Amino acid sequence: LALLVYLGGYISERLRSSERDLAEKNRRLEEALASVRAAHQELSGAYERLKQTEAHLIQSEKMRSLGELVAGIAHELNNPISFVSANVEHLRTYTERLRQALDAYARVPLPAEVHAQAAALRRELRIDQVLADLPGLLDDCEEGARRTKEIVNQLRSFSRSDEREGWRPTDLHHGIESTLGLLASRLKDHIAVHRGFGVLPEVECVPGQMNQVFMNLLANAADALGTRPGNIWITTRRVSDGPRPEVTIAIRDDGPGIPPELQPRIFEPFFSTKEVGRGTGLGLSVSYGIIQRHRGTLTIESSPGAGATFTITLPVKQVTRSSDE
Repeated sequence: LALLVYLGGYISERLRSSERDLAEKNRRLEEALASVRAAHQELSGAYERLKQTEAHLIQSEKMRSLGELVAGIAHELNNPISFVSANVEHLRTYTERLRQALDAYARVPLPAEVHAQAAALRRELRIDQVLADLPGLLDDCEEGARRTKEIVNQLRSFSRSDEREGWRPTDLHHGIESTLGLLASRLKDHIAVHRGFGVLPEVECVPGQMNQVFMNLLANAADALGTRPGNIWITTRRVSDGPRPEVTIAIRDDGPGIPPELQPRIFEPFFSTKEVGRGTGLGLSVSYGIIQRHRGTLTIESSPGAGATFTITLPVKQVTRSSDE
């Protein structure tokens, strides 16, 4: 009986010891599994960051190459468009002189037969209709030249930085409000603008170029909403301190959104989701180039039916710029 009691106690103790060993091994396995999971999450995060960095580098290189291309195109287009613009006004003056000369010839006393022939020729050539149409045709030429010149200026803005305005610390909220003022007629009837402004330091930038970015993004948001009632949210905040503080400006609308398959092309020059005739496809590419020159980023988040959010990230201070920028 004593032996059985001893053996029972011994076996019970060994079982408890085995349970403790198994529990310890299980704890260690769980810790190892947790470490593996954490490492997997870290690797997944690093992989996603690498993919984003790769995509950004590819986009940056593509935009740089496109910038060189459009710079050449803008240079080649600028001179002939300038000739057209300058000559339209001369044509307008010369047309008026010809009209006066023809009216004067019509008043010259002529034999009845000659006068009848001249009047018949004038009717046959539709001189009066031509003279009436010429001012409108010249107006159309002038408007076409103006629009083309505007596109050329956008191309030049996309391809290089205009340093004449100068870099200086700027209140971005003031630029946003000024842009909203310019767009007031397009927004007031059916679009509500919601401001979520944080406390921002003055940001070193080229103010006119940043205002151009705000104009492009806000105008796009208004176009996305169309004529239906909608909302635009503008949110600003300071996102980091330290040696390189940054700020963000997010512009969001509740329009139809942008399909995922189109988003990789949204910053390409001449690419547009608008109807033909409603846009040049340069606004976002120009904005992208401007933000790059400010050493920032411009990104988009969108899904069909959920609107679109464009987010600008800018450094508060610019590092020393090289002479070729």
